[in-house]
Amino acid sequence: MKNILKKRSLLVAFIVIISNFQLFAQQNAEINNVILKKRAFNKQVTKSSGYKIQLYNGNEGKAYSIRDSFKSKYPYYVKVSYKAPDFKVQVGNFRTRLEADRALNHIKKSFAGAFVLKTAIHI
Repeated sequence: MKNILKKRSLLVAFIVIISNFQLFAQQNAEINNVILKKRAFNKQVTKSSGYKIQLYNGNEGKAYSIRDSFKSKYPYYVKVSYKAPDFKVQVGNFRTRLEADRALNHIKKSFAGAFVLKTAIHI
C-alpha cells in the first residue's frame, strides 16, 4: 500500500513538474516574441529626442574653421549645418543632459561659448 502511494505521489509530482515546464516554455516564447517586436520597432526609429552642443552660429568660413579645430582636439561627432542665414557647428548625439553636460565641461576649455541644445538626434 505504501509503495502504491509513493508511486502515485511521484506520478503526481512528475505531472506537476511537466505542466509547470510547459507553462514556462509558453511564457518564454511570448517574452521572446515581444523582444523581437521591440527590436524590429527600434530598427525603424532613427531619430530621438536628445542633446547636442552648439559651438558656433554665424558665417560659413568661420564655421568650417571651428569644425576643423574641434575635430583635431576632440573625438566627438561634429556637424556643420546651414539654416538661413547662419551656419551652425554642433557636436555629438547625446541621449541625456548629463552626458552632454559632461562633454561640455571638457569642450568649454577650448570653446568658451559652447552650450547644450535640446534637439532631435540620430540614433
